[in-house]
Amino acid sequence: MNFKLILICVLASFTTLQAQNSVNTINLNPSGSITGKVIDKKSGEPLPYVNIVIKENSKVISGGITTEKGNFAIKNLELKNYTVEIQFIGYKAILENVSLTDKESTLNLKTISLEEDATQLSEVEIVKERSTIEQKNRQENH
Repeated sequence: MNFKLILICVLASFTTLQAQNSVNTINLNPSGSITGKVIDKKSGEPLPYVNIVIKENSKVISGGITTEKGNFAIKNLELKNYTVEIQFIGYKAILENVSLTDKESTLNLKTISLEEDATQLSEVEIVKERSTIEQKNRQENH
């Protein structure tokens, strides 16, 4: 009799634990992702190591960099409205407003072309001045 009672308690405990574990596996906070590819507008070549910054109301939420082939994927984002900023030294930054929703939780920005940000500098004049004081080496004879 005691053996049957212990067996029933143990089985009930396992059933309760299993039920709690299956509730934890349900995704209560659905997440989204933003993907794309960044290329040079002039050459069409992929740009590696470009900064991808995900902002919400000017506050940085997440980010990453592009791969050697110019691809990026920012994952585990809440379903909200974001601003995606794509920036690379020597190129004009691009801002894109996006929205992740239940219907569109994965957003592909496709191919993004960055344009070089070349600035023409005015001429530079190099002036060399020569010191008016000359130092002579003295040799001593002993």
